Amino acid sequence: MIAPIQVVVYAYWLFDFLGISFIFGLSVLILCMVINIFIQIKMQEFVTKILSAKDDRMKVTSETFNSIKLLKLYGWEKEFQKRV
Repeated sequence: MIAPIQVVVYAYWLFDFLGISFIFGLSVLILCMVINIFIQIKMQEFVTKILSAKDDRMKVTSETFNSIKLLKLYGWEKEFQKRV
């Protein structure tokens, strides 16, 4: 409850101390915040695409390793049959 009041009071003091340059500084701050939000939205989209590609690669890799394990398992059966 007190934070918004403090922001308004401090903004008034800064305007009183700095004059018109405070408004330019505030507008640059707001512009930078808007640009930062836009960049974060784009970065989130890129991260989602990268993670989905990584997920597909991991699925293919896991399937390959499981297939190799099965081939090794079946390969050992003939060797044990010869020994028995």
